[in-house]
Amino acid sequence: MQKPEQLSKQRQQVSQRLRHRALLERELFQGQGLDGARLVSQRRRCGKASCACQDGQGHGPYLYRVKVSAGKRRLQYIPAPLVAAAFQARQAYAAHQANLVKYAMLNREIESLFKAIASGESHPGSGS
Repeated sequence: MQKPEQLSKQRQQVSQRLRHRALLERELFQGQGLDGARLVSQRRRCGKASCACQDGQGHGPYLYRVKVSAGKRRLQYIPAPLVAAAFQARQAYAAHQANLVKYAMLNREIESLFKAIASGESHPGSGS
């Protein structure tokens, strides 16, 4: 049987984690529309026999968005004025994925706390 102080502490932990989860939910739902397309940089040859790119490294480098669709790899050229925005979108996606992991961990902690409260046992993170 749990002591009232221990039960109170567990309830406070649940409340704290629920607040943290609500903040993460706001961030996650603002991240809708993000995709996990990779960005790659490539050099290209223009095909003109007289161009220096035939003997050298090629033109570029140019940035492309890589998306796999129906098992095929598709490259979409990203114009120079949009390169910074593409990198920012990629960073936003990575942050979004990290928040999803945090969200899942919080859900597991909350579930564990609820089970501990229901069973009358102390929870490992409750400090007793």
